[in-house]
Amino acid sequence: MGQCHRKKVLLIENDLDLREQFREVLEDEGYDAICATSHGDALDYLRTKHLPSVILFDCAPPYTSGHDFLEEVKRINHGTERIPVLFLFSDTRTHVRYADSEVSEFLSKPLDLDHFVDTVERWAAKGETAA
Repeated sequence: MGQCHRKKVLLIENDLDLREQFREVLEDEGYDAICATSHGDALDYLRTKHLPSVILFDCAPPYTSGHDFLEEVKRINHGTERIPVLFLFSDTRTHVRYADSEVSEFLSKPLDLDHFVDTVERWAAKGETAA
């Protein structure tokens, strides 16, 4: 598959080891993994680059709240409000804290990599029209 036809996944993860592991898994599955180390970097990417099919957001500190991130993504316009956003979390209270938000799905860390790939694939197919 040519690089220009690969689905893009924007990954925001502050843990270098996890970010590299997720990037490798995504690229092995044929995705173009764009990595950001902060929500600010991710928002800058969304404002200036081709839109991803899905966003993976680590909602652990030091990032902004997930609610704020989702609102900022929606405000960017040009299709960003249609991109599925998956929250990665290790604190079980996160799921409860964001239950009423517009998160597409929650993925609990440590991740089962097969489930991770299946989930990204399912949401990337839905989000492809936004990209």
